[in-house]
Amino acid sequence: MSIVVLPHLLPFLVGFAVLAGLALVLAVVALVATTPVVQETRRTRLRRHEGVLHFYGHLALGH
Repeated sequence: MSIVVLPHLLPFLVGFAVLAGLALVLAVVALVATTPVVQETRRTRLRRHEGVLHFYGHLALGH
């Protein structure tokens, strides 16, 4: 009895590579989409002397 792993592992590796590529593309798109907002609100955040998490947390939650 022999165990042949490679033919059964190849579809998993291809699927994983496709999902990893998709995640990378989505991360780049999200970064590009949020960059202008971060640049526009930087002066306000610095003027208020607030940290990044504090400022955007309150901005997102409406406080």
